[in-house]
Amino acid sequence: MTRTRFQRLLDRVTLGVRVLLSVGFAASGAMMLVEPDGLGKLVDGIGVGSWLRFATGRLQIVGAVGLVVPVLAGAAAAAWAAMMIGAVIVEIASGTPPIAATVVFVLLSWIAGRLRRRTRVLLDIVFTNLPRWTLRTRER
Repeated sequence: MTRTRFQRLLDRVTLGVRVLLSVGFAASGAMMLVEPDGLGKLVDGIGVGSWLRFATGRLQIVGAVGLVVPVLAGAAAAAWAAMMIGAVIVEIASGTPPIAATVVFVLLSWIAGRLRRRTRVLLDIVFTNLPRWTLRTRER
């Protein structure tokens, strides 16, 4: 199938947005792990504890890597979009307007939609190569 100029342009824009979001997530994750005064205050401010800050920082770094790996990018964008719903809730709970989180959610949803075929292939590979014992239901 021949790709049009517009489709190739959209592919380049998608890659650019993936890289920019990945850099942002990696930087944000590193700040959460290293500096508790920055974004960590936002997470600590909702009263959950510092474990959420460390978990979120680690997830951000792993997700940043997932966004730039072509095979994982669609699934990572979908997972990130789901996580950004939580970020919107945290920002609302802390009294901060969730403008940035909403914009990032929209961008991640767009990326996940653009890469949905790639994600479907990845899921087909994962679920067809599982050992049979993981797919059986227990009869007890």
